[in-house]
Amino acid sequence: MGSSQISAGASASGGRGHKWSAFAFFVASFLLLGAIATLYAWLIFTPRVRAGMSPIGCQEDNEGSWSIGVFYGDSPLSLKPIEAVGKHME
Repeated sequence: MGSSQISAGASASGGRGHKWSAFAFFVASFLLLGAIATLYAWLIFTPRVRAGMSPIGCQEDNEGSWSIGVFYGDSPLSLKPIEAVGKHME
């Protein structure tokens, strides 16, 4: 019938090509994931610089980054803050 050669899975270089391709894959993966992590850290941890303060809207004060105001008045259209009325909560 014919002669056929059956190989046992060994290459001519003794299997060293697989070791180098695994090492190259590891290095490429490490570099790619390192670049993604660096980009993520740069985007997340860089301080945001505002171009200018808007005169409309929330303004910074010594009460913190946000607060809930207590207002007094006869109607919803004539409300005054508690500091202007002179009543203080204790």
